[in-house]
Amino acid sequence: MCSAELAAEHSHLVEPASRQLICACEACAILFSGQTNTKYKRVPRRALALPDFQLTDGQWDSLMIPIQPAFFFQSTPDNRVVALYPSPAGATESLLALDSWNEIVEDNPVLQEMESDVEALLVKRVGGARSINSTRG
Repeated sequence: MCSAELAAEHSHLVEPASRQLICACEACAILFSGQTNTKYKRVPRRALALPDFQLTDGQWDSLMIPIQPAFFFQSTPDNRVVALYPSPAGATESLLALDSWNEIVEDNPVLQEMESDVEALLVKRVGGARSINSTRG
């Protein structure tokens, strides 16, 4: 954002309208901490494992995500949950309705604590193993 030199471990901001992630010095990042109606939002630095997360095979199938892993976040510009998954061209957004998302949130109230635009749920379901994490920064 500014011309300050960045440390190896530095903060990040996201521009929700474009979903662009940018590196930021601590001073610039602090300017956007806790702000709601600004162009940028500060990305938190926490990541949580959710060992008690509940997601049935039926719920996963209803999301119709063609590949794993996938991540989900609440987009304020779009006023909806967005699902993205990897592709050769980079992250690809699922254009399908995520009708079962509300049921998944009901089963996992911790999802209501995720901050819009800057925190995401990462889901990796490979073979019989299931791995769920909430990524926050």
